[in-house]
This record gives sequence, structure tokens and C-alpha cells, in this order.
Amino acid sequence: MALETGSLYIVLTLRSDRPDDDTFHWALYFHKPTASHPGGLKYHITNLNSDRWLVAHAPESAVQKTFLLVCLVRIAEGIPAERWAEVDWLVRAKDGKLDEEGLTCRVWLSQAIERLRKAGLVRYPSVGELEERIAVLGNSHRVSAIYNKQPRPIEHVVFN
Repeated sequence: MALETGSLYIVLTLRSDRPDDDTFHWALYFHKPTASHPGGLKYHITNLNSDRWLVAHAPESAVQKTFLLVCLVRIAEGIPAERWAEVDWLVRAKDGKLDEEGLTCRVWLSQAIERLRKAGLVRYPSVGELEERIAVLGNSHRVSAIYNKQPRPIEHVVFN
């Protein structure tokens, strides 16, 4: 499955090579290719084994080859180009406040997705339900990710 222009994807990567570890690193990828850049932007925070979180947003041209990638999960599609700057602004809105108690990459991502939901860019009934479905998908692909089977899957979460 190919990435779709104007789509948002949750990127799950392994945190360990243990099949029983059901945790992931959570990131957001916005696929918006241009003539000068074929990919999009990957948004995430990292803590590098410390208690301090750092913004690690960057252009990404090969998200499907991300180290330790479990899967990509499309959560929004067809975002028109005239709203791309708004997506970027909403995702980055809390980048200066990474000292919040209990913050993790998953919590940061959930907060960003909630801002996107309030702007009508992402649709889902609750952040908890969205996270649960994505975690189930991630766990279903964990073993194949440990063995680095390629290509890595692209899933799509749909709410009726």
C-alpha cells in the first residue's frame, strides 16, 4: 500500500526486541510531498533514557524504512493543501511545554491528535479508543517487526 498525499499516519516503532513487550515509541507522520521534498514531516518527542523530553520533528523522505518500524496507521486522509500549515501549527502547539508530569511520546501524540480532532482534521470517538485500536494493530505486527520482515504494513483505522 502506498502513502497518500494529505494523510496523517501514526508511526509505531519497537522499544525492545522482546515479543512480550507491548510498548511502542509513538510518532506522527504527515505525508505532503512537494517538488523539492518527496516525503513529509515526522513529528515526535524523545527522551533518550532521561527524564527530559525533546522535540524531534524533521522532514522524512523514507518513513517506511524507519529503524525498528512496526507499522504505519493512517488516521486521516485527504487533508487539503490549504490546511497543511494548520496541521503543522496544531501538532507543534505544545512543543514549548514538554515538562508536564506523566508526559510520554504516546501522551504527547494523543494531545496533538486531540487538537487535530477539535479542528475537524481527524475523526474518532475517543482518544482512548483510537490508541487501543492502534496498539492492537501494533501488537499484531510486533513479531514480524522484530524479524525485520519487509515491507512494513500500512494499516487504516476506520470508525463507523
